[in-house]
Amino acid sequence: MLTKLRSWLRSKDPDHRALRRGSRVAIAVPLTLAILLNLPWVSQGALMGAFACLSGLVFADFGGPLRQRFFAYMVTTLAGIPLIAIGAFAGQQRWTAVVAMAAVAMVVGMLAVLRGLIAAAQSVLLLSMVLALTASTPALVLPDLASWCLGGLAAACAAVFLWPSQPNLPIPGLIADVLDAVADASDVRWVTRGTHEELMSARDRVNTAIVALHAKYDGNLLRPSGITNADRALAELVDEVSRLRYLQRWEDVAAHKDPQVVEMTAHLCSRISDALRACAGRLRGSKQPLSSAAIFDIRTENLDQTADWLAEHRHNHSPGYLREQIEDTFPVRVTTLITSRITDQTIAVKPRPGDETSDPPSVLATAAEGPPTAVERLRMHLSWNSPWFRSAVRSAVALSLSIAVAKSVSLQHPFWIVLGTLSALRFDALGTGRTAKQALIGTTAGVALSAVCIQLFGGNQVIWWILFPIALFWAAYTPGTLSFAVGQAGFSFVVIVMFSILSPVRLDTAAARLIDVVLGLAISLVVSLLMWPRGVVETLYTRLREAMQAACDYYVASADWMAGGAVNDRLLAEYKSASESALDRAQEALDLSIAQRPPKAVALQRWTALANTVHHVDFASRLMPQAVGIIRLRGDQTPLPIQLSGPLMAGANNAREELMAATNAWCDQQPAFDDDSTAGAFDGTLPEFETAPTVRDLRQAIDDYLATPDDWHGTGSDPRPVVATWLTDWTALFDRSAQVLRIPA
Repeated sequence: MLTKLRSWLRSKDPDHRALRRGSRVAIAVPLTLAILLNLPWVSQGALMGAFACLSGLVFADFGGPLRQRFFAYMVTTLAGIPLIAIGAFAGQQRWTAVVAMAAVAMVVGMLAVLRGLIAAAQSVLLLSMVLALTASTPALVLPDLASWCLGGLAAACAAVFLWPSQPNLPIPGLIADVLDAVADASDVRWVTRGTHEELMSARDRVNTAIVALHAKYDGNLLRPSGITNADRALAELVDEVSRLRYLQRWEDVAAHKDPQVVEMTAHLCSRISDALRACAGRLRGSKQPLSSAAIFDIRTENLDQTADWLAEHRHNHSPGYLREQIEDTFPVRVTTLITSRITDQTIAVKPRPGDETSDPPSVLATAAEGPPTAVERLRMHLSWNSPWFRSAVRSAVALSLSIAVAKSVSLQHPFWIVLGTLSALRFDALGTGRTAKQALIGTTAGVALSAVCIQLFGGNQVIWWILFPIALFWAAYTPGTLSFAVGQAGFSFVVIVMFSILSPVRLDTAAARLIDVVLGLAISLVVSLLMWPRGVVETLYTRLREAMQAACDYYVASADWMAGGAVNDRLLAEYKSASESALDRAQEALDLSIAQRPPKAVALQRWTALANTVHHVDFASRLMPQAVGIIRLRGDQTPLPIQLSGPLMAGANNAREELMAATNAWCDQQPAFDDDSTAGAFDGTLPEFETAPTVRDLRQAIDDYLATPDDWHGTGSDPRPVVATWLTDWTALFDRSAQVLRIPA
């Protein structure tokens, strides 16, 4: 029996993370409370210090290297100081308390869009404000602040010295696994030209590595995202490495391979594979210098070689044969460009002396690439369309209403009302309702147990101190291993035990706890029912539709700008900004939907495919100014021959129409599936690829141009037909993406 119990608990907590957390809390919090109660003057704020230690270790539980973890706890503690000071004074009047709570909840909720430390600290910061508004006064603010700081310091020391957990988001290592797998698969396909079985095996390893990465990354609201340059670069890395798999699916079109092109492609791929492995090594701790500038030189050399090959064979082979040979180099060429970006981002994540970044040429000042800053990300989400903005407003309304009720009733310890609201509030009404139900069941059980203990032990301090670590372990261990209801029962019992230690309690203390929590749960449920009851999932369809529209508009605008049409530099910059903002909001809606996990969940695998396609369209749009810059380095002629401008625009417009038709069809359907259902999941079976007429027309236009005399007057061979062919391949790729998105569920 004991063996079966251990096996069952191990299955619930395989890495012993919950066990370490429970043990840490059971030791640190009682020790902190005992010390605070025996410190003159500070003992007046012992409750604040105990909650600082408890909330830090349970609600935040920061990961990462130990030094970074300690820093995170201390920063969170320091951030709570002004909140407590403001709350102690604002809590003296009902209206000031309500306004202060709404303002803090709104700010903290919006800052959570930056993920990482801020998102992990969100509950701790809100709790500090709740306690200050409901349990502190101007006379007690100084001992409360001192106690809070000591409690935060105790949590930081416990997290570092008492069974510290391993980093819970090994994102860099998972990215490194993807880079190694992509490098191996690329070598098999383009360098060693392995068998079909070898290629399929290598691609399976790529898929497995990417699935493992996104299992840890997607929907995790505590992952780093936007506070520092390294956080932003890490988020960009995930997007870039996922794009590499997309290019692995590109199928060759040439029936016969030109040996010289095969050799050039193999040489290029070998060098890029080495660069990918070097980035993987850096993410695992290697100190070998990285250089994206060297990769730019490799790209330039390959473009010149390809242009020279085309010029040499332009009158010896059919135009169609020449174009097909260039088309088959498309995935390696784009992989080279992505590798350059990956190298820059890897340097930003883990910089070392000797690293060298590149600055791709462009004729636009707006073409400089880089993830948005923290301020830019916050600005993007200051809109009713942002899921984070809506979540922040909902939290602000619910918590301020709880404060208003707490200040209006004459109940014992009214801060429990706000704690009840804070514990149950989720992204949607269904999630809040489920949580509220579990919280009510757990609280009732905890209160019932507390009532029995009060009857049995009364004011026996020794027994309450013995029960305290047991209750703390229960409250910290069970939420992630058993259920939220069991954890809530433990938390209710912890609060009753703590107050039994601080002052004698009676049966009405337990009853008051239950009444307060019921009020708090009711407030959270009512607010969730009235304000966007379907939560983020309701906005997911709209946000992804908007993102696809903005990205496709940007792609058409970039093509028009490159062809010398009506779109000027200013308009192109506006299209770029609109695409970036819409894409960021859509990605956040997708992440929050994954985190929400309602009973009727959208087909997230299909939505992830749609979101990835939006990323690719936006990415291709950003390439055109760089392509123009590269051509302008070699001559001042038009970046696109006039014969190709019309077909290029027609292809871009058709790609937009096809992608929007597929997106609108899916969004209008708004399917929903059970969590355990496989309906709507894409099984990897691709349809028969039908080339769009506009793509055929564009390819024919390139063939016709290649059949005419060379009119290039710049340096070296004419790179424009090569660049135009690669741009055509992007259009063909998007046309195929639309066909994949139209696969019926």
